[in-house]
This record gives sequence, C-alpha cells and structure tokens, in this order.
Amino acid sequence: MQLKIDKKLEKIPFYIETEIYELISGQPKNIVITTHINPDGDAIGSILALYFFLKDIGHKVNMICPNNFPDFLSWMPESEKIIIFSHNHHKCIDLINSADIIFNCDYNDINRLESFSKYLKNAKAKHVVIDHHPDFYEYTKYKVYKTDVSAAAELVYEFITNCPFYNNITNEMATCIYVGMMTDSVEFSKNMKKRSFEILAHLSSLQINIEQIHNNVYDNYSFDRMRFLGLALYKKMKIIPECNTAYIYLSIDEQKKYNYQIGDTEGFVNFPLSIKGIKISVLFIEKKDHIKISFRSKGNFSVNEFARKYYNGGGHKNAAGGKSFTSLKNTLIQFNKLIKQNIDNLK
Repeated sequence: MQLKIDKKLEKIPFYIETEIYELISGQPKNIVITTHINPDGDAIGSILALYFFLKDIGHKVNMICPNNFPDFLSWMPESEKIIIFSHNHHKCIDLINSADIIFNCDYNDINRLESFSKYLKNAKAKHVVIDHHPDFYEYTKYKVYKTDVSAAAELVYEFITNCPFYNNITNEMATCIYVGMMTDSVEFSKNMKKRSFEILAHLSSLQINIEQIHNNVYDNYSFDRMRFLGLALYKKMKIIPECNTAYIYLSIDEQKKYNYQIGDTEGFVNFPLSIKGIKISVLFIEKKDHIKISFRSKGNFSVNEFARKYYNGGGHKNAAGGKSFTSLKNTLIQFNKLIKQNIDNLK
C-alpha cells in the first residue's frame, strides 16, 4: 500500500520529526507499540489511539505493556488486545524481534523498563518516541517530543492530525486520547494550555461519551479500595509542617488486608495537596524488593530533580516517581532527613 502525501510537510509542528511519516507511509509493516512500567491512563490511552491510527493506514500492529494495567482502564476499546510482557515473555520477545518499527509511548528512557529493557535495546527495529517527560534520553532521531503539554496522548493527537496522508480522528481514537489527557492532567487541572483545550473541544465534537468516560475511570473502584483510601488518610498520613510536606506510607500487609489490586492507589498521592499549606506530597508503597515512591508538588519545587537525585527516578517538575531499596522504615527515616535538608526550597 503506497500512501499519498497530500499535506505540506513544512506546516507540521517543529516537535514532530517529519521522517516518521516516511517510515509509516510505504508498504505495510510490523509495528509494535510499547509503554512504561505500571502503565496509567495516559500510557494506555496513548498506545490504543496510536494502535487504531496505524491499523487504519494498513499496518500490522501489536501493543505490549511491561506489566498489568489498572482494571478501571479495561473498558477502553481494544484494551483486551494489549499483551502483557510479564505474562507472555516469549510472544512479546518474538514480536519485538520481528518488528520493523517500535513506538515508545509516554517514556523516553528504555533503561527504565526493567527486564523488558534489554529486548528493546537489542531490537533491530527503528524506534519512534512519543513523549512529554523532561531530560530526553537520546537513543533515536525519530521522535514526537514536547514537554509543555498535558499528556503524551496530546502528542499522539498532534501526530495523527498532522499526518500528511490521513484526515481522520475516529470515535475510538478520540475516546482514548481524552482518557490520556484527563488522567495525566488530574481532570484537566495541571499543565493545560490553550492548545490542550482546543484539542478537547475537537474531541468532544466527535460524539464521545464524556460522562461515561469519567464514570468508567473515576467511579469504578471496589469497596476494598475505598476502605484502603480511608486507612491511608486516617492512619497512614503524616505531616512535616516545617517543610510544607505530607506523606502516606503503605505496607505489604496492609495491601493484602484490603485486597490490593493494580491501580487501587491511583490518585492517593494527590489527596494531601488539598491540605492548606502543603506543597509536597509523597506516597510510599512497600513492594517485595523495593519501595515504590510517588511525588507531587505545587509551585517551584521540582520533585523531578529530587527523585533523580535521591531515588533513581524522575518525571515532571510537579509529578515524579522513584524507588528505594531499603526497608520501608529506613526509607521514611531517610526521606525525613532529605526533605529537611531541602527546606530552603520549600518555603
């Protein structure tokens, strides 16, 4: 299938490498779309929207997630076709090895995919990155990359609508892009620009069911999850007033008690920011071999820099993640010391 280019390439935004369109414009290719560990709404929305687009222009497309995604995203169209690497190693490795092009959505550093990383590194396919995180890790020239956007899904929208040989956004694509933007911007309250709202206006004109989307994502939790949230806020939240900081810490035993499922702690880290005077919120979740840490902030304090410096992590200025490889108790002791060392930046 030879696709005709009928838009002027010079009108394509500077942050989209036009050579990507040349990669996908020839004969049908084997394409694999990947995303990051612990995929969220932006990750899943981005890979699904891209999947519909690439399928529509004639390619053979597969989607791979390193591990499971939250159940509250399982209603999304074609999400059942996402292959989970942790459950299907051999199939995923075969797909990676036979791919002509690999799209990496919502991340830009292959090294952060744990055991999945080495297979992507060794792949002979051309890599295409669609991402909005800072500190780009240069391993491919093919990228759609811009940091001052609401979500990776916003860049997927720009990539599709600027395609020189395609003039369509389907209802399925629109739904998936909307989910990505909604979840990563905390219901359109963070990192929203004029262009973001213009995109939302277009998506809403495509007869997507906005009320149902919201209900599916935010009003679809289990009774155990709500009780778990109650525990987190009532008994497991601490405040360091002199540092304008609050944190929540959750043990493995507590997760078992409340029948923890992937995605159950989604959004927990945002709640302490509702407290007057709190500028930093941190969530510590004990895992078998590490402590997973989520950071959120208001204002100028960069949790991205803090996570990179102390916790082998990173992300955005006001939203980042990291890991600790000591006990939960020692992690909390260390964090209290570190945040107090940075007190001058928290006022």
